[in-house]
Amino acid sequence: MIPATTTPAVSAEAGSVNLEFDRVVQIISSGATRYQGLTPEEVEALIAILEEKRTQFLSRGAAMQGYGSRYSGRVQTILIADPRAKAIFDARLQRRRIAPEGPIRYLGFDTTTEARVFRFGRLPARDAGDLFQIRISHAFFGPHKLSLQEGPGFCSTILSEKDHPTNYVATEEDVQEFLARKPVKTSKR
Repeated sequence: MIPATTTPAVSAEAGSVNLEFDRVVQIISSGATRYQGLTPEEVEALIAILEEKRTQFLSRGAAMQGYGSRYSGRVQTILIADPRAKAIFDARLQRRRIAPEGPIRYLGFDTTTEARVFRFGRLPARDAGDLFQIRISHAFFGPHKLSLQEGPGFCSTILSEKDHPTNYVATEEDVQEFLARKPVKTSKR
């Protein structure tokens, strides 16, 4: 039997531990921050791993004292250190590389002495692989060529046809293909 003098302290500490585990379960369930893009099965597996870790952690009893009163972040660290959780995160990363998610948006352009560089990014941005740049030489702009206003549309065509290149330099062939598909304006009578 545990002496009555130590029970409230251990009980309060266990309550703090449970609150932190519950907080992380809620974060995982909501798909927030680092838990975005997980399948329902992966979320369920992560929560099962977390519950297993909770049971192990609470069964140690007195060993919890080494963590002090601040558990924030420690539960996520415990989860991420588990090889099963790491496998789930690695699988998600692999899916992101294979099948990028989210629409692409136009972010603007920069002008250099040789070209105009159009920038695009995936929405929502997840990492540096979600940024795309298309460089168009100034020589491709002008009469009977691309207009400046067509730049973003031209780049969108390249992004869709060239499998989302991260850094691409437009060629004369790209411009000619784009202009050939452009509708011809007819005169009004």
